[in-house]
Amino acid sequence: MTDDKMKKMRVRDIRRAAAALGVKCEGCLEKGDYVSAIRAQRDKKTEL
Repeated sequence: MTDDKMKKMRVRDIRRAAAALGVKCEGCLEKGDYVSAIRAQRDKKTEL
């Protein structure tokens, strides 16, 4: 999922996408929190 796509999404949709990707985001309250968690998960996968 690209950053541009996430910027256009609603928080509800980003939250669902994070759950579908298996991103654990306890304490995430704002859109930026979810986006950061998804980015971190994405970066972990690209390092492997």
